[in-house]
Amino acid sequence: MPLQAGVLNSAVGVGDPLTEYTAGPGASDFTIFALGGRYLARNNTTGLIDYFSSDCSAVLNGAAGALPFGVIQFTPGVFPATNVEWKTALTYRGAGVGATILQLPASSPNGGTIFKSTAFDSLTGTTPTVPNDGIYSAVVEQMTLDGNKANQGGATGQTGIKVFGHGCQFRRVEIANFTGNGLQSEWNGNVGPTSGEKTKRHIIDSVTSHDNGGDGFNWSGPTDCKWFGAVAHSNTGNGYNFTSAAGTSGGQQLMGCHAWGTGQPYGYVCDSSFINLIGCQMEIGSTAAVLVRANQISIQGGQVYRNAPGASVYGIVLGDGTHPVSGCNIDTLVQNADAGAVNFANDAGANSINVNAYQTSGTFVVGTPHPTTQSLVNGSGGATIPHNHLDLFNANPAAVPLTVRQAATPTVPHQIWSDSTGARLSAIHKGYFMTRRNSAPAAADVATNEVAYWYDPTAGAAKVMFMAKNASGTVVTGSVALA
Repeated sequence: MPLQAGVLNSAVGVGDPLTEYTAGPGASDFTIFALGGRYLARNNTTGLIDYFSSDCSAVLNGAAGALPFGVIQFTPGVFPATNVEWKTALTYRGAGVGATILQLPASSPNGGTIFKSTAFDSLTGTTPTVPNDGIYSAVVEQMTLDGNKANQGGATGQTGIKVFGHGCQFRRVEIANFTGNGLQSEWNGNVGPTSGEKTKRHIIDSVTSHDNGGDGFNWSGPTDCKWFGAVAHSNTGNGYNFTSAAGTSGGQQLMGCHAWGTGQPYGYVCDSSFINLIGCQMEIGSTAAVLVRANQISIQGGQVYRNAPGASVYGIVLGDGTHPVSGCNIDTLVQNADAGAVNFANDAGANSINVNAYQTSGTFVVGTPHPTTQSLVNGSGGATIPHNHLDLFNANPAAVPLTVRQAATPTVPHQIWSDSTGARLSAIHKGYFMTRRNSAPAAADVATNEVAYWYDPTAGAAKVMFMAKNASGTVVTGSVALA
């Protein structure tokens, strides 16, 4: 049935069944409902059915076109929809996740989508030429978007939402079963919008994107968005993919977010600087939990983990062959990353890494931390795992020396080195270096240009013993008798 407009409720024989959906706070400008195989848009100001058709997308676009701004409210139900325009200051509001379902029709073409921002096709991949390119102050909330992947006949690249813009909000939305990405956002080149910096940031609140053929969230801007409790799981691509393509996705702040699913290569890909993961759950995918490919990435709290040990997967990977990274600050837990809790192979320096790791096989550390990186990887779980790794660096020791402070009259050492049983090996106490080693090290334990000492406590013949390797690598020894 073609789209019809200006039709009274009585003309389509529906009376006024929508009172319960239009009363109270948040009443909308249009309410969308289904009746007898047709989809209707009721104008909540006039009480008229302004649009009805068997083509739900036509009804939605008719209602959207009639609103300079406002709200389009859906009743509970399933609504087939494709290429619905999402424009500035327009809110699409459902009756709740799982209650209102917008579903991509079967056999939709490659690249199909449910919500697409105004002029997306001409703007995608470009840098805004004026601040008002794209949409802003628009909202999608309280609904499920279903890509109907099983009935798409091999079509590819279908996406739940495609948006080129800034200052939009996504609240309590489920996006699932698309052949491409769940949510694709762009605002390239970091151009500031006319309406001010305060509207530039999207807000993503309690959005779940799962079982999609691409990324859960594919992000190429805007910068500095706020994420609360988002979930990306069981996608074929990455969970959260913050790209550097055609601009920047840096400055994101993710709080209490979650990525999981062993089919996702990475839970989080950080390809732009100044991304902050705060208290996030970072489950390990088929390769790693987090791939850091940009400088100044911060991970604070949360946990990196995989439920079962034994897989050759990493926890956190610092850089790759073309993206060495520096200036990152990471402080978190890592569990069952048997290929390495932290991969330092592309550490470019000046990173601060503090990881508490648990695993029963494999190794904690892969690669060598850069000389200017400060790292502490504290591990437990199995005797065959290499010892803990501690590496401290001060970039300017002349001006700010590394200092260990203690009370003026200490009764215990500043520092103690012990073996696995807790037996003391050596210590620093009141500035004095002390050792309890009473036997020579193996020659292989002493490097060229290095000296070791130990104490021979034989009664009546006590000595300080030395072993060293000179510049040519030859072992030399000596002793000092003590009387």
